[in-house]
Amino acid sequence: MTDVDILSVAFESGGLGDEDLVNQMMTFLIAGHETTVTALTWALYLLAKHANVSKNSAMNCDYLHAVSSEVLRIGAPVSLALRLADSDTSLNGQIVPKGAYIILAPWALTTSTHLWRDDAPVRYETQFEEGSALAKGEMGIQGGATTKPQSGLWNLAVNILFRLERRSFASALAQHRLPVNPCDGMLRTLTNIMKPASKRVPIPKNGVDYRGKIVLAPMVRSGELPSRLLALKYGADLVWGPETVDKAMIGTTRRCNSLTSTIDFTRVSSNGARNPSLGTNQRESIIYRLHPQREGRRLIFQLGTSNPENAVKAAKLVAADVSGIDVNAGCPKPFSTTGGMGAALLRTPDVLCAILRALVREVGEVYEIGISVKMRLLETPEQTEELVRKLCTTGITGLTIHCRTTPMRPRERAIREQLRTIADVCREAGVACLMNGDVVDRDSAIELIKDYGVDGAMIATAAERNPSCFRSKEEGGLASWEEVAREYMKVALEVENRWGNTKFLLSQIMPGKDPKYVKTNQSKSYEEVVQILGFEEELADVAREVDNRLDIKPKETRAERKAKANESARAAGGDTRKAKKQRPTQRMSQPQVNHSQPGVATPEMPLDVSREAGPGSLSEAQAPVLAV
Repeated sequence: MTDVDILSVAFESGGLGDEDLVNQMMTFLIAGHETTVTALTWALYLLAKHANVSKNSAMNCDYLHAVSSEVLRIGAPVSLALRLADSDTSLNGQIVPKGAYIILAPWALTTSTHLWRDDAPVRYETQFEEGSALAKGEMGIQGGATTKPQSGLWNLAVNILFRLERRSFASALAQHRLPVNPCDGMLRTLTNIMKPASKRVPIPKNGVDYRGKIVLAPMVRSGELPSRLLALKYGADLVWGPETVDKAMIGTTRRCNSLTSTIDFTRVSSNGARNPSLGTNQRESIIYRLHPQREGRRLIFQLGTSNPENAVKAAKLVAADVSGIDVNAGCPKPFSTTGGMGAALLRTPDVLCAILRALVREVGEVYEIGISVKMRLLETPEQTEELVRKLCTTGITGLTIHCRTTPMRPRERAIREQLRTIADVCREAGVACLMNGDVVDRDSAIELIKDYGVDGAMIATAAERNPSCFRSKEEGGLASWEEVAREYMKVALEVENRWGNTKFLLSQIMPGKDPKYVKTNQSKSYEEVVQILGFEEELADVAREVDNRLDIKPKETRAERKAKANESARAAGGDTRKAKKQRPTQRMSQPQVNHSQPGVATPEMPLDVSREAGPGSLSEAQAPVLAV
């Protein structure tokens, strides 16, 4: 091998002009960069496997140099190289005429047992022995004008990086469970591995880390159980339930539903309180329903609250069944902000922080789950950053930033310019940062995570229309609306979802121009909608059973009600049409005047009194009427 490098040739020969030198420098930089990345991949892997080598490398510079040289031999950056002979020459007695192409095989040379010991790949000490490649000044890079710069760059990188990050190198690949496959594309992965270990808020035993997750956003109506299960089926990593107000949860009863295998949090409805004679299913309303087996530890309960006391009371009821409690500090709707909840909490940061601290202390630590918060952008970047810093000191494990301000509507473009700053603030505090706003599918979410440095992404509207957006293109991409509707109906029937909610979600999934859309919106039962969508062969029997259990009866039209009334009248021996014409007009004017006795007023007959009623049920003024 030669010790002549490209810079020496440039200065000594005088044969390279400025333009040629610039071109060669780019070649040098690119080649050196590739060499470093490829060799560093092998170095990390081999050092992780051999702890004794790692320790010796840290203590001895010469030994570390030998390690780097041996790595270049074992994992040669260039396996094959094509060269053109610019003059007649010979190689080991073989004549090579001018213009002939020669294929060099550095990898074959560096692994040949004729040149290297059989046990050399893991015995770096052999590099020091007499006659070794290192002793003779030979390296794993096989010659050429860029040899010395490349090998020098590699050795410098190993010395600096390994000494700065030795402890994390030893287990980096094992922790990330990465396969050993050195190639040019390893640069991004290696960059992530070589980052200093950042501070992280500990994830509780029963909690979940939001990092690297693509999740379903909390949505009223669209976040009910069937929607969550369908999102998980298509690849969502975590799912948020709809915002549930603390006062609605407080006072609920936790019930295990054997028919649906769900856990239901129920309470007596206002109608049920007025009618004690109704059955249990009719008297009680389901406030929250979850599926412990199918959602597992992937469900985050979002809480609507405005004070710490109620927040803790409500969260404790559901904490044992979920992986985290998320406080809603971003909903701009009046039903949330009117009570000081949702986005209204952004105007009272001290209250919001108090709520989070109380939840961390009294719920998160007790039940060993994570506490997080979802918020919106404030009026200025400075205000947003200040609030994020405050929230990150409360002990939360995650923060989701909706990239819109409170007045903004979903149709307005998300503001992402502040994302990187927010992500950096969260990272400094060890809090996972999720982004929300105009995220449309898994593939784009992954790109956004890389572009803005956040830890994960949340999909909302796109998942409402088609939950298969959580599936990457490699895994099939977006499914047709017919497939999604079929899968949704299966799940909705399995968990006996509320009919009104099912009908609403179908209207979001189906395209408005489809002929079945209008009919679906007009349907009155599961059985009817299954027929409309053409699923009767598979789901008709189940739909009929669910309709019966939920007491879903098709509502009568006005014409049907009128016909039924006429039938009842005829059965009673009358005709409602004639009765209506002959019905006397009831007057509610001044008391009638008795013309036989001028000036004497006669009280009107009370409209709601029959002659069978006793006088004791009337006022003194009305009682004499019954005696007439």
